[in-house]
Amino acid sequence: SIKSIRREPPPFVTHYQSSEGVKYKLDNTPDHDGTTFHFCDCPLHRNKLKWHTHHPDKCHTRNCWLKDKGSPTLPSNVTAAASNISDTNRAYERSTH
Repeated sequence: SIKSIRREPPPFVTHYQSSEGVKYKLDNTPDHDGTTFHFCDCPLHRNKLKWHTHHPDKCHTRNCWLKDKGSPTLPSNVTAAASNISDTNRAYERSTH
């Protein structure tokens, strides 16, 4: 069987603003160890995660949050969002242990 290797999450994984106090936006995409991360503005993520390896439009939690809010900016691919999340993102999930 193939074992997946857990990587340490980037130090900015829960940051919503820069050290200068500037709030991040959806188009912010820093790289960490060769992986691009996308900022997500959804406040409902477990462990208060703010950065993912998938685009915010493909974030299932964010899409459900926008739908519940009645947001007019809801992407058209909401139903397929959960199946489009990158496997790489799972390598950066933080455990609650």
